[in-house]
Amino acid sequence: WVHDYQLMLLPELLRERRPGLRIGFFLHIPFPAAEVFRILPWRERLLAGLLGADLVGFHTQAYRNHFAGAAAQVLGADATPGGLRYGGRFVRTGAFGIGIDAEVFRAAAEDPAVQDRVADLRREAGDRALLLGIDRLDYTKGIPRRLLAIERLLERHPELKERFLYLQVAVPSRERVEAYAQYRRTVDELVGRINGAYGSPTRLPVHLLHQSVPFEELVALYRAADVMIVTPLRDGMNLVAKEYCATRVDDGGVLILSEFAGAAASLREALLVNPYDIGGMAEAIRRALAMPGAERSSRMRALRRRV
Repeated sequence: WVHDYQLMLLPELLRERRPGLRIGFFLHIPFPAAEVFRILPWRERLLAGLLGADLVGFHTQAYRNHFAGAAAQVLGADATPGGLRYGGRFVRTGAFGIGIDAEVFRAAAEDPAVQDRVADLRREAGDRALLLGIDRLDYTKGIPRRLLAIERLLERHPELKERFLYLQVAVPSRERVEAYAQYRRTVDELVGRINGAYGSPTRLPVHLLHQSVPFEELVALYRAADVMIVTPLRDGMNLVAKEYCATRVDDGGVLILSEFAGAAASLREALLVNPYDIGGMAEAIRRALAMPGAERSSRMRALRRRV
């Protein structure tokens, strides 16, 4: 069983050495549309590498369709409803959305120590709604555009600056790579700009934590958050959105989710947004803050049941 994009050539190499092997491959990132994939100079090798497998799996049906289209256009493979015929073999393809161990998150959410921590977090937020983002500090996660949406919301509705606190947990990632270091500087500068414009000596609208958090603290943050903002520019699946839903045994909270995350295909009761639309994201946050309790509960019950 071969995993992810860095090993896309491996199924074919294994097939050449051991023709009788049963080989499965799973891609943990999106597969781009055929017109984008065709740009790659190594497109033939990569596709032939994947087609050495017996089964190729993707997060969503859309990614599966993109792969089939690319294989048909570039290699002349024959696409069928169940897979692809190429080189005298049939390669099955499928969409297998990754899930989480929901019971682990549910049990942690009901742990008395976690509930005490939730109460502490709520006291620290005071009378403000708690908005939460938890992401690796990676350019695919869309943190700067999310911060721009927070800024746009405060520009349009300055009266809300005392109504919410946005906490962004940015888990360190590839810190020795200059592009990632620059990305962190961009995030830091945006946070400083927003707090400088809309903060007060005692209250800042945005708090940034550049660190990992232990599991129990993570669950407590999920339980305490009134609004969870998960807006990657592109994501294979995104399990943070599912974890948030699994912890909300109180049927509370609102999930704002990028339509470009694989999880959006199943989590339809979230407020789905285009992360490239700053104004649209700002409006979704305003809507989440104003959402009636009955609608919140109805949406979250459906989300949690599906997760």
